[in-house]
Amino acid sequence: MMKTMYVFFVLFLMSTTAVFAQDMSNYDTNKPIQIDANSLEVLQNDKKAIFSGNVVTTQGDVRLKADSMTVYYKQGETKSATPDNSKISKIEVNGNVFLATPKDSAKGEKGVYLVDQKVIRLTGGVVLTSGKNVLKGNGLEYNMATGKSVLAGGASATVEGKPATGGRVRALFVPEQSPK
Repeated sequence: MMKTMYVFFVLFLMSTTAVFAQDMSNYDTNKPIQIDANSLEVLQNDKKAIFSGNVVTTQGDVRLKADSMTVYYKQGETKSATPDNSKISKIEVNGNVFLATPKDSAKGEKGVYLVDQKVIRLTGGVVLTSGKNVLKGNGLEYNMATGKSVLAGGASATVEGKPATGGRVRALFVPEQSPK
């Protein structure tokens, strides 16, 4: 289960930093991952594990919070209750999703990582921040294979193949002040 969370952390971090073109070279993926939740339910027959209630996951300086997190396993033979990353098909986080690094953060109401498609989606009042820079929209889709990220804002945009609702995409970029 810990290896699974590593994948989720790195991918959400990449989705945030892709928008702001941040460098991932200093991120240490070898640090331990800790998951705290009010409960964990493993549904072996349904191929999923559900962390519920104030879920907080940390790895080094990276912290992910959500009301719940569900890890879906691929169909087929699962020999243990905690299969490796290659057995994960999808990871979902729901309710008050917040990811923070020392410099960046992302928040929304729902997030999903589609492992085989290498696609990450964050929906519902999406706010991305990097320093004083802020991007807002209704949905973010990041394709790791192509490096393409789309922040959707209104009905003309699509998220998960459906029209996005809400306003327009808003961006605030604050230039760095040079010392005087």
